This record gives sequence, C-alpha cells and structure tokens, in this order.
Amino acid sequence: MAAAAVLVTSTVVPAYAALDPFPSPNVPSNPPGSYAEQVLASNGDNAIDPVLGKYYRIVALADLGDGVLLASYDGRPDGGDSPSANSIVQRRSTDSGKTWGSPTFIARGQMGSAGVQKYGFSDPSYVVDKVTGTVFNFHVYSKNQGFAGSVLGNDDSDPNVISSQVSVSTDRGLTWSTEPVNQPTLPVPSSYAAGSAYAGFAGPLVTSTVKPNGSTVNGVPNVGGVVSMFASSGEGIQLKYGAHAGRLIQQFAGTIVQPDGSRQIQAYSVYSDDHGTSWNMGKPTGTGMDENKAVELSDGRVMLNSRDSTGANPHFRKVAYSSDGGVTYSTPVAETQLPDPRNNGSITRMYPDAAQGSADAKKLLFSNSPTPTAGGARVDGTVRYSADDGKTWGSSRVFKPGSMSYSTLSALSDGTFGVLYEGDSNTITFGKFDTAWLSPVAAVVVPGAVTVTNGGSAQLSVTVTNNDSSPLPASTVSLDALQDWTSTTAQLASLDPGASATVQLTVTAPSYAKAGAVPLTARLNVGGSSITAPVSVTVSGGSASNVVGAYIFGARNDAGRDLASHPYAVGSTVPYKFRVYSTGNVTESVVPQSGNFQPFLPPGSGNCRFSALSVWGNYLCGTPQHTVTADEVAQGFFVPSTVWQVTGSGAATQNYTVTGDEVDLMVRHPQVNGSVVPTFNDVDGDGFAGPGDTVTFAYTVSNSGNVALTDLSAAAIGLSKPTLAVGESVNLTSTYTLADADIAAKQLPAITIPVSANNGAKLASLQLARPAVELKVKPAKPGSEPAVASQELIGANPPLDLGLGTDKYRSGQTVTVYNVEYGQWYYVYLNKRSYRLGWFFPTQQNTLTFVLPDDVKNGMDSLVVLDTDGHQVSFGDFQVTPFGNK
Repeated sequence: MAAAAVLVTSTVVPAYAALDPFPSPNVPSNPPGSYAEQVLASNGDNAIDPVLGKYYRIVALADLGDGVLLASYDGRPDGGDSPSANSIVQRRSTDSGKTWGSPTFIARGQMGSAGVQKYGFSDPSYVVDKVTGTVFNFHVYSKNQGFAGSVLGNDDSDPNVISSQVSVSTDRGLTWSTEPVNQPTLPVPSSYAAGSAYAGFAGPLVTSTVKPNGSTVNGVPNVGGVVSMFASSGEGIQLKYGAHAGRLIQQFAGTIVQPDGSRQIQAYSVYSDDHGTSWNMGKPTGTGMDENKAVELSDGRVMLNSRDSTGANPHFRKVAYSSDGGVTYSTPVAETQLPDPRNNGSITRMYPDAAQGSADAKKLLFSNSPTPTAGGARVDGTVRYSADDGKTWGSSRVFKPGSMSYSTLSALSDGTFGVLYEGDSNTITFGKFDTAWLSPVAAVVVPGAVTVTNGGSAQLSVTVTNNDSSPLPASTVSLDALQDWTSTTAQLASLDPGASATVQLTVTAPSYAKAGAVPLTARLNVGGSSITAPVSVTVSGGSASNVVGAYIFGARNDAGRDLASHPYAVGSTVPYKFRVYSTGNVTESVVPQSGNFQPFLPPGSGNCRFSALSVWGNYLCGTPQHTVTADEVAQGFFVPSTVWQVTGSGAATQNYTVTGDEVDLMVRHPQVNGSVVPTFNDVDGDGFAGPGDTVTFAYTVSNSGNVALTDLSAAAIGLSKPTLAVGESVNLTSTYTLADADIAAKQLPAITIPVSANNGAKLASLQLARPAVELKVKPAKPGSEPAVASQELIGANPPLDLGLGTDKYRSGQTVTVYNVEYGQWYYVYLNKRSYRLGWFFPTQQNTLTFVLPDDVKNGMDSLVVLDTDGHQVSFGDFQVTPFGNK
C-alpha cells in the first residue's frame, strides 16, 4: 500500500470552547440520506388479541423480493419469555415497508387452565429459500418449561422439555403451516398429516434434530446432549457460493453437556440441503455463547457472530468461522471492535446478490446497542459498516437514540435497508434507510503513542488506511476535546482504495497535568460519518502541585416542549441540567452552594453534588428544577444563577459563580410599534409656511409584543423609559421651527427615527417613520410679464366686480382692487394704451393695492386684472382726472 504524509493543519480550538457539554440530540431522520420508521406493534394496542397480544417482544424480518417484507414478533400475554403462552405474530408488506397489513398468527399460543395444557411459541426467525420461494419461521415451542428450566430429552409430549418448531409458508408469507387453521393438534405434537400441503417438509416440530440426546463418554452420561435450546431470533441465511450453495442455515444456542459433565451454552447451525425437507444439526462451538447470527463471506466461508453470555466487563461480540457451510466452526474469539451489552444483534450482507469475491460481496452491516457493559443500558441502536468481510469495522450511524434492545437487519429488494427493532417499552418498530443515510466509510485509524510534558506540546502520528473499494473522500483527523488539552486538526486528502496516509497532530497538555496516562481519542471525520480510535498519551514530568477546578455548563432540560402551545406559567417548574468537567489534577469534590433551583443543594435528594470527581472526569446533573415567578413570566425568561465550590486534597479551594443563558418560558416576541402625527403652526397667520412658523410632532411608541421591555430609547427625539409593559405606550411631542431652507424646499422630508428596547438579550427595534410634511409657501412673483392687448371694454359687463365703482382717480393716489382671491399673483394694466401697472399679491382680505403712477394719461379707461397664467380675471371702468376723488 502507498503511504503519504499530510501535514496541513487548522487553527487550534481553545480547550474550553471545544467541549460539547450537551451534544445535539441524534435525529435519525436528519440528512444526509433518508431514514423513516413506523411502529408495527406497541404494548396494549390490542391489535391481534387483548389477552395473547397484550405485550410484544423479539423481532424477525425477511425480504422476499418484489417489495414483499415479512415482520414477525412475540405476542405475549404477560410480557415474559417462554414458557409463557406466547404467540408468533406477523405483519406483511407488499410495498417495501411503506404500508403493512393487519397482524396475523403464524403460531398461536394457548393459555392454561384446569384440564387445559398451556403452551406457547417464542423467538421467531425467518429463513428464506430464494430458490423455491419457501419461507420458514423457526421458534420455540414451550409447555411448562422455558430455556432455563428444560430437561434433557426431545420427547415433545413431555411438558418439561423445551421444543423447537419450524413453520412453513409456500405463498410468500400469506398463510402458514402452523397458523390456527393448520396447526397440528397441540400439546400432543404430530407431524404434518399425509396429504397436507406441507407433508413434504420436516416438522412442524424438529426437536429431535436440534435437541439430541447425548451419550456416555468416559463414564460421563449424556455428553453432547442438548438440555435446552432455541433458535436465535431474527433471520437465518441461504448460502450463495461454492459447494454448499443453496444451503439453508438457522443459528441456535443451546445448553449442552460437556465431557467433564458441566453444562455450557454453545452455538451451532441447523441446516438443510434439500430445501427444508429435512434439517441437520452442526457441531456446537464455543462456551458462554447466546443468540448468534451467521453471514456468508465473499469467499464462501460462514462467519458466526454471537452475543456473549458470560465473562467480565467489557463485553464484546464473539466471532467464529466455518469453511464447511456451517457444519463446524473455529473457536470463537472476542471481536473488540464490536462492543455489546449482552444483547441480540444482527449481521447481514449489504449486497446479498453480489458476485463471489467481489468488493460488494465483502460489505457487511451489523446492528446492536454498542454498550460494552454486561447488564448495561441497551441504548442507541447503531448500524456499523465493514468493507472487508468483517475484519475491520468502519463508520456507524445511530438509528434509534435512547432505548433499543433486539434488532434485525435486512437488505431490501428496492436497494434500501430495513431494521426491525425493539424501541421504547419494547415497541416493535420498522426503520428503513438508504446508503446515503449510512454514509459508509471503511477506514482504519491507527494513532501512534505520544509522550508530552505537562504544559508542553508533542507531535502525534495518526495513520489512516482506506479499506473500502472506493476512494475515501477528503476528510479531517483530530482529537476529541478533553478539558484544557488542545490539538491541531489535520486535513486529509482523498485516499484511493487500499492506500494509507499519516498525519501529524500537535498535542498540548495543560500545565497542571500530573504524570501518567491520559484517555484521548483520535477521530476521522468523513462527511457525516466518523471513526474513532483510542490514543496512548503519557504525561511525563507532571505538576508537583495539587490543583482543583471545574468548567460548569448549564442548559434547559425540557427538549421537546412546544413553548408556543405550552408556555410556562407562574408556579410551574422548568427542568434544567448541569455538566461539570474536572479541571484539576486530583480527585475533587464539587458542591453547589446556592442557586435558583430546587432540588439542587445537598443534602436533599436530587442534589448536584459530586463527592469524588476523577481527574479528566465529568458528570451530568439533570435533576434541578426552577420555579417560575410572575416577573419572569412577564419578561418571558429567567436567568440561571448558581454558586459552586470545588475542593480536593492539598489544593486551594475554588469558588465559581455561574450565570447561565436566558431560559425562555414562552416564544418571546419583543416588539415595538409607533406613530408620528405632524401639525403645522402658522405663527404669523399669513396662511403660508414661512421662516419662524413651526411644526409640532406627536410621537407614540407602544409595546406591541408579548413580553415586557426595558431600556426603551429613541435618542433622536429624546425618548427614554426604563420599562414598558406589554400593551403600554409612551407619548412625546417636539416642535420644529421652519427655516429659509425648509421654505425653499416646500416640505420637511420624511425621516426614520431609530427606536430600540431590550428584552433580556433580545432586541426590539423600530425605524419610526416620520412622514414628509408638505409646506404651503407663498408663490414666487412671476419672472416675466404676460402679453396684454387693447380691448373694447368700456361699458361692458365684467365677470367679477373689482369694486372700482364710479370713482375717479388721479396720479399719486392709492387704488384698491377688490374680490381678487388671496394666494396668487395678479397682473394689472390699463386697457387703452396697454399701460402696465405690474404684478400684485392680494391681502388676506382678497384686495390688492397700488399707487397710480404720475405718467398715467387722463381719461376714461378700463383696468384689467390677469391671473398668474396671464388669463383675464376681470375688468372695470377706470377714469383718471387731475381731480380724482380716490
């Protein structure tokens, strides 16, 4: 393989900022790709029988091609395993899982009563014969005893012997050989009747095959005898390659007598080479085995992948290999790449029809809850990907955050993938995803070892190998955040299949670190996928002083609450959580001292004290509750405020005041609106706007939001108010004196006035629009004189009486003209000789005056008045004499 060195690194992220105390919830339906799911059965749904189907557990899934999917599971009257009177329930889809038919029985249990034998069926597993189209469903048949209480022997009529049944369908799961109308008489078992449509198949009971009696070996009785057994629920396989192509294989787990007389749970295959006419039992393998699955590898070998039933923590899946089609297996070994909490998982080929030896034939998918602690929480259902027949396991993605127990995977005929799993409260749920959702990456991340002094830096080599058949896209390599440790991030160019590259990360240790090993994790990030590997980091030298400290983060803890429809009210409680990281070098005690939460303080239950927080450790406290006050409801939020104390042996005590981000109690809409009403004030009373006149602006600003506001301000108009309740308004007026420039512009222009207010960290802002104010200004004197012409006007009737009467005028006298409308200029001239007297502006009394010039000729004439546009307004007789009386 080619190796390349890549040394391009990014900026160092500060240690505090790099921590992710409250990761975003995993949402499987988020991009990339597509993931959708639906519930097929939930406890108490009474979908098939209110007694026999009150509870549900255990899952099996099979794809028959052409969109037909089968899903089966236990219907349980009391929720218990065998020997409860359980039933095998099935739902069928004909559109690749988009919709599902109503539940039906593959095999129905019977409740016991006086004179009536109890029996039940549990733990279904499909095996599909792709050659003939026949479908088999293996499951437990129990009477009085289940797996733990069964005795040796295979007499199905013995109520203390656990039995095995295989149901048959020849019509793609529509009907079954053991459904209620076909079920042979029980509890006295029988084979299929002669002439039955199923007479050519083994069963329905195959107990004598899968639970043989043992023999005496070296004086030890019943060696090899199977005391108890069950088919591993989920799905069996049909081999595609080599000498055993067409073989059907169903995995079993059984308690088997060993040569030393002890009893061990071992795994074995039950197989058929004649399409279910008969079944054979392979050789058991391993110890401490449990539910196990098989998958055909690209070279024709069969890999067995098993749950572990014994041993110390941590727990991993166990893996063994068969080269003879599942008859015998190698000794199982722990697969440390696949942690498991002793749970039923699933393994399947990603491309079941791929050619032998091809790259696609090597691609496997595995599902389980990847918790490595026996008896630990069965959580975070995850699909993992391998591109090399399971030698290495690459990227993964969670399909079910939170509770997830048993799961089974199938590649579907439409090119997608299905997973049937037990979710919350064992709800039977079908999920469907595509390749883009999984974003499969098959790469191996191998960090080197590094030694770093406290407060110093060192180079860490990380080698990435692409084990996939397609190029590894450009990616990054980094270290997961650990408090006060920093590292660079390396950019990794695309890697060809089989190629490797080594990057260098600069790792810096905090100065307070003591000597010893530190748990760091390297991470390869490729698109939406990531692969991690532990890093061997040793601190040398080490701080000589003991120090304690903490990073304390807080956040609301009511995810999923719709504040729009369910806001908090006075007296209600808001859940909150704290994540506390140790930043000391000795075990420390973290104790809250005060805060606006209850429970929170010790010694009460639910307090957030941690008496012995380890170095580099952290903890989550999710119990605090905050009681909402009236003032907090009014403002729509509260501010978390707490005080903490951290102590440790030989270290100075540290005290922290932690003020959290605002916690919304409702969907806050801080908002202000307003209006401006202008009023013109004609100070000189001339009817026109002029210098010295004023405009008064009346401003109104209101809180139109749903939360109280503080620090209301509009500096441009001198508005300021400390608080403003919802619906409250504030009024303000201001007066502006007009200047020459305003008169020249004939208006005050529109402007916007910035208004702002706060609601905690939120801002309410408004650009208050002051409208333009149009100014009525005195018209300017026209710059030119109109055309005038002599007319025959004496004695004519004027359209408007100018008030000249019969008076006579002499030069030097003042002449007053009446009935000329105030507001425009008028032109006056004497008609006969077109003597121009000029432009005049009337008074507000609708009169205009002028002094009769000295050079006006005596005689009878007409005085003519024109408007601004030169149009004649009116005229009147006008006599000039040396002895005029005006």
